[in-house]
Amino acid sequence: MTLNDITIGDFSFGDVDGSSESREPSFSELFYEGSIEENSYVEQLLTKKKFIIHGRKGTGKTLLAAYFRTQVSKDGINISKVVSYGEYIYEKLKEFRYEDVKKEEQTLFWKYVFLQQFVELIQEQSYQIPFWNVFDKIRIKQLYSETQKQFLEVQQFSEEYHSQNKLNSSLTAKNGLGAEVSSEQLEEQKTRLTHQQSAYFKKYKEIESRVLDFFSKSKVTYTIFFDDMDRLSEMMDDRNYFEYLMISMIYGAQELNRVIPGNSKIVLLLRSDVLKLLFGKSGDINKIITSGGIELLWYKSNAKVRQNPLISMILHKMGKSLTQKLSAEEVRERFFPKKDTVFRYMLSRSFGRPRDIVSFLNIYKSTYPSDRRITLHHLKSVEDEYSEWFYREIENELVLTGRYFELEKVLAYISEFGKDEFVFEEMLCFIDQRDEVFDNLLDSLSILVKLGALGIKLGTGNIEFYYRPYNIYKAVNEHTRFVVHYGLRRILSISIARDNSNEVNAVYL
Repeated sequence: MTLNDITIGDFSFGDVDGSSESREPSFSELFYEGSIEENSYVEQLLTKKKFIIHGRKGTGKTLLAAYFRTQVSKDGINISKVVSYGEYIYEKLKEFRYEDVKKEEQTLFWKYVFLQQFVELIQEQSYQIPFWNVFDKIRIKQLYSETQKQFLEVQQFSEEYHSQNKLNSSLTAKNGLGAEVSSEQLEEQKTRLTHQQSAYFKKYKEIESRVLDFFSKSKVTYTIFFDDMDRLSEMMDDRNYFEYLMISMIYGAQELNRVIPGNSKIVLLLRSDVLKLLFGKSGDINKIITSGGIELLWYKSNAKVRQNPLISMILHKMGKSLTQKLSAEEVRERFFPKKDTVFRYMLSRSFGRPRDIVSFLNIYKSTYPSDRRITLHHLKSVEDEYSEWFYREIENELVLTGRYFELEKVLAYISEFGKDEFVFEEMLCFIDQRDEVFDNLLDSLSILVKLGALGIKLGTGNIEFYYRPYNIYKAVNEHTRFVVHYGLRRILSISIARDNSNEVNAVYL
């Protein structure tokens, strides 16, 4: 196939699902390692200090972990794996009855879980050791055998503890003979359970000692990535408990990493909106994130459109996905208009994430696979489908606020109002005219600004959208002029201005 035969359908733009993309045969070659930071993300991850990868959903946390694994595994002395909520954590929390985990023991609970995963990874690695390396095989076999006995004891104790706890909670004021059970007896049973140490508390030090001893004598570096931990919120009705469980997970990873010899460590992949929930609960979390975190950023407001890391990523993927292996400049020249209108159009309808641009282009590809280049006209024609997808992405973040239905209602009002800009008083009057009452409207609008669904129009005419959920932002008030995000306007049936030049004034923070 010659260059003149190439159509848009021949390109690979990637997958919106990072775990799916990471399993593609050409994943490593298509991965774009370009970073806004001075040091590459992979180089930062190689240091013991960095153990948290964070960013908005869709910024590529899972992809970075997968790429890191492919790169470090080449030397044969770096072993790693990814543990996700769906594969392990949910079952483990059920096994240990997370509702029984005392708040003061949550950090220890996570350290226990981390150690258990290290032992399993070490055991998996033993199958790769040459048969003549008998000494290493024996060491791993001993470690696995000894710790498995202790893990089993912990599990049995947890079952007994939960059964007893459940029995006591179901006691009524009468015993089986019809006699009254004294309040003193009930209180005594409750106190005994409250002060009873958890099984992992009793066994932890012994297990930790064995694992750390193994690490101190091993030449191999072990890295475990914990992904999708934010999904724990789906199984917990108590939001407060979920937040403290996340805080204790961060503390547990930090504490364990500090005592593990060498560069072996736990790495947590966390969404920025989840981290924001934790900042008000613990004063130390922000310090830990600043010191030990790697934030995935893809947007530079002061950069020219064609120099934006997101655009560079797309051009890289397109060029590497062809057998001809074109450079980014060649892709830019052959398959895009001379002006930056297509790039600017996509960026203004995104949250500054790879996932958004990849989704937009994949929709384009499925609709116009025979196109020889990407045109603004055809991009606009598929915007309805993209806008619907973009709205679903925002819905996922609305859930974590704990005010999903309230915020969804506000978006419905905005849709019915039908204008791309408004002030508080205009929206309030619109709701009143419908003979409806909506409390905390300004607060709801403020949350939508924090999520990036709404922007703020400044006196200069510039529009600010916030892509970093915990970034410092200007507080809204009754005089704030709100602007609907360009990516939402089609799905909300907001009239689209013929002149899109005002999009140039959008600033993304």
